[in-house]
Amino acid sequence: MALDFQQVRALFAATDAPLADRLAGQLARSRPPFAPEEALPRIAAVLADPAAGAVADWPELESVRLALAAAADRRRLLAPRPTPLPYEIYGPAGIDRSALKQMDDVMRLGPVVAGALMP
Repeated sequence: MALDFQQVRALFAATDAPLADRLAGQLARSRPPFAPEEALPRIAAVLADPAAGAVADWPELESVRLALAAAADRRRLLAPRPTPLPYEIYGPAGIDRSALKQMDDVMRLGPVVAGALMP
């Protein structure tokens, strides 16, 4: 039995709209291997913790889980740190104040792991 798009979409309330619409539509078009009363709580569980583990018995839900996990990783990488990572400054006399500000901004970025500033 097919799932109702509006019911599935309501579960994605905390997800950004374009991603939520795409993933809810994908699940609503799928044919889950169980009744909607059982499918909706399973979708909610995956939304609550996409990293929890694979969904072997429903391939469409597994692809949704992977998409949600990837989106969470992207958000984590883009979120700045509250304070910059420490870095070495070589030749501080030749470095402009604006360069220090730029370096601090860069060292707050998620993907950055180390850095050094030189004139």
